[in-house]
Amino acid sequence: MYRFRENFEDKSNELRFTQQYNYAHRPNIVRFGHRFRTEQRITTNNTVHGFRYRFTIDLPLSGEKLDVGEPYFVANTESLLSVVKASTPQLDQRFTTQIGWLWTKSLKFQTGLEYRFENYNQDTKEILFILTSVILKL
Repeated sequence: MYRFRENFEDKSNELRFTQQYNYAHRPNIVRFGHRFRTEQRITTNNTVHGFRYRFTIDLPLSGEKLDVGEPYFVANTESLLSVVKASTPQLDQRFTTQIGWLWTKSLKFQTGLEYRFENYNQDTKEILFILTSVILKL
């Protein structure tokens, strides 16, 4: 991914490479998911190596399986470690909860909140986001 940041922030653009492994298991109506991700964010000044782990649960809010027109619940927590050669590693933690609706077999809508603790090993910054998503399955 090439991310244009100069147009919106006082930061340089970046080239990002991502590698990830996903595993999901549904022993009953609740699905558990694990994602391990590494990434390299290359800018003109440095390269940031990122390591992430996300644990997710989701479940239908009516019945034992998700059918078209029905709501569902998703919650996850994600830990992030960012390492740069010239500075101290940064640790972040994110907590997300969302309610979603399966509109069609290939279209979902989700809304919820994400609470972040950024750089909590040095100078913690807390941020709350309101999320809305439309997910199209191709």
